[in-house]
Amino acid sequence: MADALEFVEVVRYGLRQMRLSHGLSIKDVANFLNRDYSEMNAEKYRCYEQGKCNSGIEHIERLCELYGYDFLDLCDGKMTKLLSSPKQLKKYEKDLPAIAEINKIALNILEMQELLVQYP
Repeated sequence: MADALEFVEVVRYGLRQMRLSHGLSIKDVANFLNRDYSEMNAEKYRCYEQGKCNSGIEHIERLCELYGYDFLDLCDGKMTKLLSSPKQLKKYEKDLPAIAEINKIALNILEMQELLVQYP
């Protein structure tokens, strides 16, 4: 059970660090996620960051896409930022879904490049 608790703590810390490093508020992130998942609100997202409730994997993956981080590295506690993105996403609040989609494509390209190196 300690492993599950450690995992939750690693993800909780990572979500908060990513949000803060990009200048977004809890409400900003909740609004971004609410575009895809209608049940999201600021209180529920705050609960995720505080480790009081579990976040769905799809929420974590979506946030990794937005911030340009590797999902599996986040789960391992490595916090590997793969993409360069605006440090302050707040001023691009209306464009967050588009930024996340572009980052998702870029992350997939990086993953394919790694696979090509491993399996030429």
